[in-house]
Amino acid sequence: PPGEFVPRDPAKLTCPGGMAKLKRKIQVDLADGTKASDWEVSCIDLFEFPGGGAPPRTNVDISGARGSCAGKGKRLCTRSEWRRACGGTYPYGSTYEAGRCATANEDGTPGSTSAAGAKKGCRSPSGAYDMVGNVAEWTSDGAVNGGSAFKNAADGTCNSSSRRVGGASYVGFRCCVDAK
Repeated sequence: PPGEFVPRDPAKLTCPGGMAKLKRKIQVDLADGTKASDWEVSCIDLFEFPGGGAPPRTNVDISGARGSCAGKGKRLCTRSEWRRACGGTYPYGSTYEAGRCATANEDGTPGSTSAAGAKKGCRSPSGAYDMVGNVAEWTSDGAVNGGSAFKNAADGTCNSSSRRVGGASYVGFRCCVDAK
C-alpha cells in the first residue's frame, strides 16, 4: 500500500572503493505513531586522509578537515560511525598489545607516525587501519579520537576522545559517506 514503510536492506547498499560498510539497526517513528526497525548504513575510509601508503594529513583544524572531505564528495565522520569502525577497546581486541599500532613505547616514550596502513596488525574488524595510534582523528562533533603515536594503552583506545580547538601535528582525520 502507498505510504507503507519499507526498511533499507543493508546488503543492497554499497560503498565506494577504499571504504568499509558500517551498519546498525535503528528504530524509526512512523507517521501513524508506531515504531519500526530500519538500518543506518554508512561508509568510512579504510585509511586516514589522504589514503593508504601516504602520511596522514595533519595540522588541519576541524573546518579544514570538513572541507577536505567535502572536496572528495564525502563528509567528516560522526563519532558514532568512527567508534563502530574502530571496534571494541582496541581495533584488534580488548587487551592492549604494544607495537600493534603506532602508539607510544611501553615506557611512555612517544612513538612516531607512519604512512597510513603501515602497521598491518592495527586493523579493526571493519577493515579500517590506524583507528588507534598514528594520528588522533577529528569527528564531526569537534572531538579527536583514538589517540596518536604519543599515547598508549589508556589514552589510545577506540573509546578515547577529547575536545580540541585547532589542529596539531598529531591530529588528522578520515571521511565518511552514506551508503547508496
